[in-house]
Amino acid sequence: MSIQFKPEFVAAQNSRFRQFSRNHNDIIGAYCVIKNHRGEFLTLLDKNEIEKHRDAAKTDSIWKLWYNEMVYKTVIKKATRIHYEDIYEVMNDED
Repeated sequence: MSIQFKPEFVAAQNSRFRQFSRNHNDIIGAYCVIKNHRGEFLTLLDKNEIEKHRDAAKTDSIWKLWYNEMVYKTVIKKATRIHYEDIYEVMNDED
């Protein structure tokens, strides 16, 4: 699983490499890959989908304090819900 940030290209010792911002305003999306005996599954969320989940949240205070972690949680829960309904129901009961 990963959060994808807008890259900033930085020159270093005559070469160019990507330096990624960690500012949540620079997030462009997130993805989660699940691999197990059931198969291999990819779930993608773009910035708009992430914000829709945030807008639907019961409280925004957690998102303000822990934005990146909430993005991770959101993409994991979405992947689980889509691919593993039986596991998702147990996660939802505990959340």
